[in-house]
Amino acid sequence: MRNLLKMTIKNWMMPALLFTIGISALTFFSEDVASASRESTVDTEVKFLLEPRLVLDEDGNLSSSFLQTLDLTVNRQRRIDMQFMDTLEQRFNDQGWIHRIRQRNWQNNWQLTYRKRFPLVWPVTEDSIQTAVKIAENEGFTEEDWEFEIDWSYDSAVLSVSSTRAVDLPLGVRPGTLPDTSLVQRLLIANQPALVPFTDYNQMINQTLTHGPVYFDRYEFTVPELGGSNALRIEVLSIKTEDGQGIEYIVEASFVGENQELAATEKQRNYLFDRLSTMENLVVPKSGLRTSTILQRYKHTQNA
Repeated sequence: MRNLLKMTIKNWMMPALLFTIGISALTFFSEDVASASRESTVDTEVKFLLEPRLVLDEDGNLSSSFLQTLDLTVNRQRRIDMQFMDTLEQRFNDQGWIHRIRQRNWQNNWQLTYRKRFPLVWPVTEDSIQTAVKIAENEGFTEEDWEFEIDWSYDSAVLSVSSTRAVDLPLGVRPGTLPDTSLVQRLLIANQPALVPFTDYNQMINQTLTHGPVYFDRYEFTVPELGGSNALRIEVLSIKTEDGQGIEYIVEASFVGENQELAATEKQRNYLFDRLSTMENLVVPKSGLRTSTILQRYKHTQNA
């Protein structure tokens, strides 16, 4: 009887053990697949700087010769005003943090964006993306609370982790208007996400200055190879020159690969580069962050 009981227990435990191991392996496999899928489909914004003199007419608009050469038809044109907030010493930017305020002229709100950037090892691969994502996650960022996006330029890339808050324009404030320094400081403190970069965050925000304002015109085009309607964007940023005595333009062509694998985005990137390259010397052979240029050239602005 005792031997029979032992055999019965043994016979019952073995399938149970195998079932438990199987479930554990399946769970691990499922989590691993889900993680890989999530990491490989992070939205990617592909950007190329364009030579302004080949793109713009004398008034700073897209020239007809440029549009004809690339066989592009403008679907719509929109204006966006923006400014950035940082201390005089740029303490936030030095840590990879950006505070941006935008007013899209077709909307009745201000958009406050809190952004942290993580460099990617070049070239852009699944491994370099996953490494940057893991670094961000180790700092406490999650895709449930933050938007993860790869900014992929000519010869560099970063993982951008951001949280955006929309604040309705106050009564009587018209689209195209940006808030003054003291109001922005209050809004940034009041709307800050749960994860903030510094223990003395509020105190640092109260020491920030306005860097800007600047504006850019966004032109949108239908390009089926890049995702269809309004997929291609060309943005023309008007910015003061380095000596502060004049105005110059930064022109950027971009599209966003949404919810797709890296290989699909890379194929679209190659297509866009080849199409732009049909116009000799159009693509500027370097990467450039507009944010860094604005922070530098509007370093001492006090919009109070």
